[in-house]
Amino acid sequence: MIGRIVLSTVLIFALSSSSLYATDVSGDVWGEWNATGNPYNVVGDLRVPPGSTLVIGPGCYIEFQGYYQFLIDTSAVLQVLGTDLDSVYFTAVDTTTGWRGLFFNSADSSLISYGNFEYVKGNMTVSVIKNEHSHLTITGNSFVYNEVGDLINCGNDGPAIISDNLFAYNECETIIFKNFFNSLAIINNIFEYNYGVLIYTAADTSEIIGNIFRGNYGLVIFGRWADDIKFQRNLVYNNSFYEGPSVFVAMDAKYTIVHNTICNNISPNHPVGYFEEEHNGQPVLMVNNIFWGNTYGSNSIFYFDFGFYVNICYCDIQGGWPGYTNMNSDPFFADTSIGDFNLLANSPCIDAGAPNFPLDPDSTRADMGAFYFDQLTGIIQPPMLPQDITLYQNYPNPFNANTIIRFELPGESRVSIDIYDLLGRRVSSITDAYYRPGMHEILWDGLSQSGKQLPTGIYLYKLKSDTFEQTRKMMLLK
Repeated sequence: MIGRIVLSTVLIFALSSSSLYATDVSGDVWGEWNATGNPYNVVGDLRVPPGSTLVIGPGCYIEFQGYYQFLIDTSAVLQVLGTDLDSVYFTAVDTTTGWRGLFFNSADSSLISYGNFEYVKGNMTVSVIKNEHSHLTITGNSFVYNEVGDLINCGNDGPAIISDNLFAYNECETIIFKNFFNSLAIINNIFEYNYGVLIYTAADTSEIIGNIFRGNYGLVIFGRWADDIKFQRNLVYNNSFYEGPSVFVAMDAKYTIVHNTICNNISPNHPVGYFEEEHNGQPVLMVNNIFWGNTYGSNSIFYFDFGFYVNICYCDIQGGWPGYTNMNSDPFFADTSIGDFNLLANSPCIDAGAPNFPLDPDSTRADMGAFYFDQLTGIIQPPMLPQDITLYQNYPNPFNANTIIRFELPGESRVSIDIYDLLGRRVSSITDAYYRPGMHEILWDGLSQSGKQLPTGIYLYKLKSDTFEQTRKMMLLK
């Protein structure tokens, strides 16, 4: 845990690369922040006043010195414009108390891109991003170590697009909450090791496409009074929830569940999916899915209350399901131990999807599951995983004891990761080995190659392979 510290002049110089002093901010703010003002020490509540715009550029480091909130007021705009290699950091000096998050109050259209949001703390009324009557696009961010009511509360009226984000190690009532009206799009995100309901939606339309849900404790999706929920091409595995169903709950909500791989989830006292009619009843359509290896405690993998119109067809369901188009056959995944749920060439799920569905990209009949088997070239990678090596931002960041460096491989490759100081000197080599395809994590303890504790400062970590090289920044606080 990072305690309160006093930054030295040398460290502040390292943070900004051109500024000798921190920038204290509070009250009304607008205009442009860039890395030359680092670190931005928030010493009171912030507000972008009505009709104003604040642009926060790449590399900005924003540290809340107390339990303060950042308000984006009526018709105001906030643009967080980090980049893949130079994010914007939002953190708290006291990681126990934390800070109170961003609140968009009838603001104008805003973009939150490539930010790192951590240590937002609070009760049910507090969110990392809270939105009322605003249009938000949230893309490319990481949300880690937050403890709030709803991590992202999309509120009423305003549509929200949430794509390509990482949600990890958060403890919340709900990770993404969308109340009535308008639309919600949740696309190509990773949800891992979170505690709480991952998605709650009552939106007019919800599109939940191409996400990975793994290792979470809590229900994956709760739909209530929602007109149209499309749950498509998602990978859902190794999640658990002992207090209710592990994947789906519907309360008078319409679901279309198509081309998903839902495996090895645990709800020992409940079904995997629970669908209850409250008022009018809604249809549920499940097509081209794989449900395999799930643990559930009821007599059936799904529970349907009276009033639901249910159509489950062309699915591979362990234990079976009525209907001649459904199967009960081992899908033959490539390697579930590393999260590879591609189909092997002998899988019975190949060409077993609904014949009236669009063809797979290889122009053959649709396969079951989230990932199709390319019959022209062999196994292809999952559509939400990178086709190239991906090096993620370490977390926690800043850190004072250990940090995790994560990278993802589309194929087997030799990988080296080295740590450098700002003068370009290599201070540690933490791996040089062959790795299989998939996600990998390496713990670094802030020690040099000789085992000595490194001083406070900014360090670079570089990943190299035969065909790829990428560098990111991290901050060590001692």
